[in-house]
Amino acid sequence: KYNSEIIVRENNELLKIPYTDIFYCYGKGKDVYCKTEKSEYKLKSRLYEIEQFSKDFIRISKSCVVNFAHAKKFDMSMVGSIIIELTDGTKLKVSRRRVIKVIDYLDERSW
Repeated sequence: KYNSEIIVRENNELLKIPYTDIFYCYGKGKDVYCKTEKSEYKLKSRLYEIEQFSKDFIRISKSCVVNFAHAKKFDMSMVGSIIIELTDGTKLKVSRRRVIKVIDYLDERSW
């Protein structure tokens, strides 16, 4: 059973961020951040832990996990490559190593 939110620190406050509000998470150096519509937060979680938050979270590269619920479009026009466009307009590239897993993930969810 999954939790439905993560607690983040912003200045001297702790905030509860619902998983559904997270567009994507990424690693930068040793730190992990999550991007929401309103802001960006530093997390204590690691990317491999974030992948397990919900079935909607999928790893698209070594340093990025996307919330599938915020994916608007999958551009597969370039052979062997996928660009995911999120509902906020952000475009993220799926690494070559992850393309097959993302395609399988999409196949499982398509009608």
